[in-house]
Amino acid sequence: MANNQSKSKNIAEAPFLVAQNLLFLDIPRSDLAGYLGEANRLVTKFPEILIKVDTDLDFHAQGKKRLRVLDKIWESSQSYSLLDIGIANVEIKDSDLRLQCGRPRMSAYVVYMLLMLRGYWCGVKCSEFSLLLQESKTIHLFLTSYNGGKMPGSSTISENINAMSNATLQFIFDAQIKLVIDERLDDFKEITIDSTSVSANSAWPTDSSILTNLVIRIFHYGKKLHKFGIPDIADRRFPTIIKRMRELSKRINFTAKKPGSKAKRKKLYRKLLKEALSAHKSFESELKKAKSAHASLNIEPHRYFQLERLIVCMVDDVQSLINVIGYCTKRINDDEKTPSKNKTLSLSDKSAGFIKKGDRDPVIGYKPQIGRSKNGFIPAFQVPLGNAADSGEFLNIVTDGMERTGIVPKTISVDDGYASTDARSELLKMKIEVVSISGSKGKKIVGEEVWESKEYVEARNDRSAVESLMFTIKHNFNFGRVMRRGLENVRAELLEKVLAYNFCRMTAVRSRKKTPQDLDLAA
Repeated sequence: MANNQSKSKNIAEAPFLVAQNLLFLDIPRSDLAGYLGEANRLVTKFPEILIKVDTDLDFHAQGKKRLRVLDKIWESSQSYSLLDIGIANVEIKDSDLRLQCGRPRMSAYVVYMLLMLRGYWCGVKCSEFSLLLQESKTIHLFLTSYNGGKMPGSSTISENINAMSNATLQFIFDAQIKLVIDERLDDFKEITIDSTSVSANSAWPTDSSILTNLVIRIFHYGKKLHKFGIPDIADRRFPTIIKRMRELSKRINFTAKKPGSKAKRKKLYRKLLKEALSAHKSFESELKKAKSAHASLNIEPHRYFQLERLIVCMVDDVQSLINVIGYCTKRINDDEKTPSKNKTLSLSDKSAGFIKKGDRDPVIGYKPQIGRSKNGFIPAFQVPLGNAADSGEFLNIVTDGMERTGIVPKTISVDDGYASTDARSELLKMKIEVVSISGSKGKKIVGEEVWESKEYVEARNDRSAVESLMFTIKHNFNFGRVMRRGLENVRAELLEKVLAYNFCRMTAVRSRKKTPQDLDLAA
């Protein structure tokens, strides 16, 4: 670990881009070069970032080594016929997981820069990103300087940067804001807060499609069991059930908004629910057989754990299936609605919620909270679970920004959705002078006299600046839709985009100084 730390420090202290002995290939002065220059400036000022990155890479490598060690123990147990050794009971010593000199891996610095590049370009496996890596003069010089000119594969890049923990991303975020303060690019005395909707990587849900696709996926999982040495789930009537459910789901969708569609859809849904119940009953009996076979299985540990994850997925889906059948039956037979928080809204991302903001179209996804400073930086950012009320997140998002900046703002401005007497009282106790809430609810909470004061009028007038931020980050950084799934993964993806936005904002704010030192971002 000590070698990693010293190596990381040496890389951080090196100049960013170095001119190579290549014809007509000098140091570029592009937006991308400026962006990577900002990322380099941060890691040079805070080399602890690379220590965090190295720690995450070590942890990822140790997890892979643990499986290799378990596989070796298993192989030894087979040689000596020690078949009663349980994999879960095998104790792995820390010394067994000590990383030795193996195949060289990407340095922490290269991983960090590629991580920041993913936030800027919003992905690493798309064809556009691959083309950028191959054709960009900036990337070519960067890899020549720090990776021996070798172009890592997209899967290698993805594996390394996905190993970064959310704690490391938060550390980078904290360091970024400290750099903004140290260079006096913003004083964070005025903060405007708003939320926005972000679409999950998921299709729009209907009960018929959710039921059908759950049955299809469970059956698909069950036909993979033979790869681990246990029998697949029996076909029984599953192919026939799936065929009927697909046809019924199509007919349900086609009858929408047609004369007499309500009665027709209910009739079709009852047939669909009957097929789903039949599938659920058969899945439960097949799942018992798979669990029993798994418990007595004697295979390599890495395959054992893969099978364990597969069975867990099947169990979760069978539980989701009966849950959907339950609330769908209530809707069809009793016209009883179920709150969205109790429904299965997505098969691919179970953390996604139903988000409805004002008159805008609803989305299945997330509702991040964003704080914008006067100079356009984002010092506060959180992604709560589901469709959390803005009023309930008001105190949390303000506290998040204050802890990161170490500064008590003078003015906080929000819209009517954040109206909360208790939250406003707590913020005033923190010595925040102006806590402005726009709208009729805010006017009632603030009071007529304070509402008409100069400071509160200015706070309401300046609140529109956050809408400009939302437009910019959604259209320039693809903030409106995520590719990764699961709450923690979505938080990481969106935070990468926030970091990328702040780096670009640092370039824009610094350029106003118009001094050679501040404009030379690649130095």
